[in-house]
Amino acid sequence: MTLAVYSYHDVSGFEALAGEWNGLLHRSSANTIFLTLEYQRAWWQDLGEGELLILAVRDGGELVGIAPLFATESPQGQRVLATVGCVEVSDYLDLVVAQGRQEVYAALMDYLESSGAPAWDLLDLCNIHQDSPTLAVLPNLAEARGWTVSVARDDVCPIVRLPGTWEEYLHALEGKQRREIRRKLRRAEAGAEVGWY
Repeated sequence: MTLAVYSYHDVSGFEALAGEWNGLLHRSSANTIFLTLEYQRAWWQDLGEGELLILAVRDGGELVGIAPLFATESPQGQRVLATVGCVEVSDYLDLVVAQGRQEVYAALMDYLESSGAPAWDLLDLCNIHQDSPTLAVLPNLAEARGWTVSVARDDVCPIVRLPGTWEEYLHALEGKQRREIRRKLRRAEAGAEVGWY
């Protein structure tokens, strides 16, 4: 079946896809909080500027891809399409594509080359995880179309590996740190009703 790309140019796109967005995210390799409908919508409403462009790719009626983008202008005057969340605060962003549906990338690129897409000079897909299928598939497709591709390592997101329980965590600390944490916890619990999750 032929894939169809639908474009939304304002926040109505979030509402139109609300019932399907997070379900697709769970079926993708990019399942992070930064790509949930709730985060994307909140980021756009609070930090977004330029023109919103949400692309939804469907196979028949099934949603198989989402490209949450926005159009803006760089300080150098370039027309840029960037991923929603692509300013400072989002650790991992990506195109949301159902696992095993690499043909979605070609459909998105076809749309971006079409007359229906906003004019752009640079596609900035920032903060993509190094293991993302987007990094494995999209650069080759773009180069085959004659696009110039630059993949750069940006900021590295720190990872803290935590033990399975709170007690194991405390035990791993130096004695002075352990005592200080316990003292602060007692003080917090004495001052107000505190719940731990």
